Amino acid sequence: MAALAAGCHYVDTSGEQLYVKGVFDTFADEATRAGVTVVPATNDGCVPGDLVAHLLAEHVEPIEEITVSHFVVGGGISRGTLRSAADTFDALTAGGLSYDEGDWRTGVPARHTSVTLPDAPHPTEVVKLPLSEVVTIPRHVPVRHVEGLVDAAIGARLSTPLTPQIIDGLPEGPTEEERRAQRFTCLLDAVGPDGRAARGVVRGRDSYGTTAVIAVEAARRLVADGTEPGVLAPAQAFDPAGFLTFLEPHAISWTVTVLPAVNTGPAGPDAH
Repeated sequence: MAALAAGCHYVDTSGEQLYVKGVFDTFADEATRAGVTVVPATNDGCVPGDLVAHLLAEHVEPIEEITVSHFVVGGGISRGTLRSAADTFDALTAGGLSYDEGDWRTGVPARHTSVTLPDAPHPTEVVKLPLSEVVTIPRHVPVRHVEGLVDAAIGARLSTPLTPQIIDGLPEGPTEEERRAQRFTCLLDAVGPDGRAARGVVRGRDSYGTTAVIAVEAARRLVADGTEPGVLAPAQAFDPAGFLTFLEPHAISWTVTVLPAVNTGPAGPDAH
């Protein structure tokens, strides 16, 4: 509200799915009337994932399903992230929203229980998690179903209840060494009703450092380049390929690959 009242563009690094949806639902009309652009979830996961999803749509159209999968190796979790997890514990354990048949819904079972990473010999077990991309992607990509998944080990860690006292006793955040060693991968698999498929892969390191770079660049572009007012998904506010290319010197790599047609049975590809 303060940004709208001041006539200032707004970005944040939120990763909480219901909060992000609430920003779209609550402030879209007000931001448009104020001539202000609001882009929530300008972080290491949602921005690259949302941008790549837009590029996937250029290769697979119409799209039946987009599956967004996050994997993290190494690193640590800050107190702030743990507090957010504690405050959204019910949504985390329930899997959050899926986008299904034209609306965002709770209680939709995951279509996938494992996902095969690039060049991996075996699938990795995954669980449903409330990712922000589920909120943003359908705003610019015509798609029937979007779900967010995460490595089952990370899902279990985030879904473990922690008291405020336990969280306050933990380190403020990961060490510099832990941040340098961390690696993350975001996979986006798009499948059309006829079996045509494409995969987007984003790889990076140091989630917290990458988020800082993304948020600052997002704010800079809103001021320098401008865009339409309102609450926007990243791919609505920024040129997808241009922003992803900017991130390459910051240890972010990305690819979009058209895949052989897959069997799209009731549960979709890679379902078990």
